[in-house]
Amino acid sequence: MITFDSRYYPKAARRFVADASDHEMTVMHDDGLYRHLRFQKPGTGIYHFDLITWPGYLAITGDVAAFTFVREQDMFPWFASGGDINPGYWSEKITAQDKHGGAQEFSPAKFRRHVADAVREHIAEAGLDREQARALWQAINADVLDESEYEQSARPALNDFTHRNYSTEHKDAVFDGGDLDAWDWDTRDFTWSFLWSCCAIRWGIQQYRAAALAVPAGLAA
Repeated sequence: MITFDSRYYPKAARRFVADASDHEMTVMHDDGLYRHLRFQKPGTGIYHFDLITWPGYLAITGDVAAFTFVREQDMFPWFASGGDINPGYWSEKITAQDKHGGAQEFSPAKFRRHVADAVREHIAEAGLDREQARALWQAINADVLDESEYEQSARPALNDFTHRNYSTEHKDAVFDGGDLDAWDWDTRDFTWSFLWSCCAIRWGIQQYRAAALAVPAGLAA
């Protein structure tokens, strides 16, 4: 039974546990730094994954994603150390990644947070009253946030957005999305497949080490 846990990425850990709860390890090859471990539920390849190492490299491949990392001669101690999984640091060591989805992608949630922060800042600086603020929020929701599921539509929608308050007191209070430094915003986040792979790597190494410890000393190769 899987007992893997992640303090900082609990959602990814729960997803991995659900997907790999019946996985078993098969040692395909084990010769020093040259290892090939397969993890899968017997009788099916759904959510299976392989861990393959050679000097300086570790690759994970299978049903979910494929990534290759380069860092140290033996990658197992490197991935197993340092407490919780560290997707940010680990992603810096990627030398090859899945063509169908890499380690990071556009995050609609992050984009929306940046837009909301910009709107709130504008409301405060322009001194908009409740009605004016409501009108701006309604417009930004309809014309920008509703188009923010994909980067291809989100950024053009913001760039084209302009809202002016027509009251005499705030006639110059214009919110122009094209004036924002939106291209400098951090709108990327880790893909679920990369986080899943990080969990798989850490858990797979744990299983390999546990199996090695379970072998009686007299039978160890």
